[in-house]
Amino acid sequence: MVRKWIKWIITAAIILMMIVPSLGAITKSEAEQVVLPYVKTEETVKMAGPYTYENHAYYYAEITISKTLNGVLIIDAESGNVVTDREIAKKISYTNAYFENVTPENLAAYNISKEIYVAAAASCRQTAEMFKLEIPLYKADDREKLGTIVQSYQEIAGLFDELANIYGQNSATQADIISGNTSYENAVKLTNQIKEMENTFRKLDGSYDKVMADTNTYFDVLINGAAEYNLNATLYADLKLVSSTTWTQEKEIIVTQQIALIEEDKTNTEKRVETDMQLMDARLNAAPGFGILLAVCAVLIGGILIQKRRK
Repeated sequence: MVRKWIKWIITAAIILMMIVPSLGAITKSEAEQVVLPYVKTEETVKMAGPYTYENHAYYYAEITISKTLNGVLIIDAESGNVVTDREIAKKISYTNAYFENVTPENLAAYNISKEIYVAAAASCRQTAEMFKLEIPLYKADDREKLGTIVQSYQEIAGLFDELANIYGQNSATQADIISGNTSYENAVKLTNQIKEMENTFRKLDGSYDKVMADTNTYFDVLINGAAEYNLNATLYADLKLVSSTTWTQEKEIIVTQQIALIEEDKTNTEKRVETDMQLMDARLNAAPGFGILLAVCAVLIGGILIQKRRK
């Protein structure tokens, strides 16, 4: 009797193993079948990937209930096994989190941003050249006051050039991902490019303050020397106010908000990966999925019924 039970258990195990392909990469649909035994009633599964890490492919399974994330599993796309290695799982989760926002629409927005920074750099250089021509027209004391304004505009132009270059690199990486190179290595490349953006925005923070201070000094020179230079002091006082307001608003939009968004995105990604790992651990540490148990039971019961018929 014991031998018969062992025989049926082995048979059941073999049949279950046949559900998952043993050779070659599995499809997204086949990966979903691997996940289903871990899915509870009323939960749904959404598969993403394949994502690669060190040239090995994996699928990311998002298990939800009422659109709320309720479970995560990583499937080895080559063996068809559920991944239990936490470090590999974290890398695939991290890749999925970053690639969720890599879309043709987002790529188009980055390309537009690049052109905006190219235009901003050109505008600042043009302003610097204007001051180069204008400053010699003033008296010595006023020229001394305006001594750093050309350099300030050139510095901020250089930083806009840096941003345009970084956005161009980021766009190229996004295009590579959209074309199919969904590797962890590309996710790391995106991260490093975003870090470069943040560092440049932080440099811009100081450059904006410098340009604003020098521009205010420029208007003060014109207002205070209006009589000598035959200028309208009231007009230049109004222009100073408009200039100061414009620079302040521009700094808020181009610098402050961008730094805040990058920091928020970084924090949200870290939280998402940590949540994914907790949800994955919960699924893996739970009792075997009811789907597996039912499958084993079905095979065993079928075997018992066959035996009874033979008798």
